[in-house]
Amino acid sequence: MGMTFIKRDQAILWRVLAVATKMCAMSEDKGSDLDVVHPCNEFVVAAKSIVDKIYLYKYIILIMEKSTALVKRAKATDKGMKLNVHQQRAREALQKFRIVFSSVKKHFRDVEALCGVSGVHLWAIAEISHNPGLRVTELAQSLSMHQSTTSNLLGEIERMGYIKKERTRDDQRVVRLYLTKKGDGLVARAPRPMIGVLPDALQRLPDKKLVSLNDSMDALIALMQHKDKSAATRPLSEI
Repeated sequence: MGMTFIKRDQAILWRVLAVATKMCAMSEDKGSDLDVVHPCNEFVVAAKSIVDKIYLYKYIILIMEKSTALVKRAKATDKGMKLNVHQQRAREALQKFRIVFSSVKKHFRDVEALCGVSGVHLWAIAEISHNPGLRVTELAQSLSMHQSTTSNLLGEIERMGYIKKERTRDDQRVVRLYLTKKGDGLVARAPRPMIGVLPDALQRLPDKKLVSLNDSMDALIALMQHKDKSAATRPLSEI
């Protein structure tokens, strides 16, 4: 917008300056006194001064326009760099999830190869080993599983001969869980950590880190377009 006005005004002044110069030349040819400053000459000088100022203004505008273009380009570049950094961080997070999932699966395979039981079976056996006389409800809480799922799991382990159930004399409704000798032998040769690499790592995280992790996981799950919330109480080996 500013450059349009400059070009227009500059063209007008150049035409006026040309006419004034011509008039001065004609006056001087008619015998004007050379010692007297002719009004036309003053006008020419003034017009040239204005033209010079317009040239200066023109270059200032050009510099400002170039500076504005450079700033816009720099902002666009900065935005692109920020986007690239964000995408890189997302890829790094995805890679870390892959490491976690792969590590969990590998540990499950090692457990099955060495012990002949699944990872969740060994976790339940480990909890009973550390807390002899554990109740079913308490084990379900330790495993972060639904009580009915835990009961089915205990039935499988009992049929394998690794645990036994005993009812208390005071209340026959209360069932306590203990390991058998076979269960003790399994614990002796089982790979560590028996509760699983992921539960073990989570339990060893500082409380502040756990709070931050839970907040981040909540944000991530909220953004997922498909969610299976029922998986929250299922064993990892069944997911």
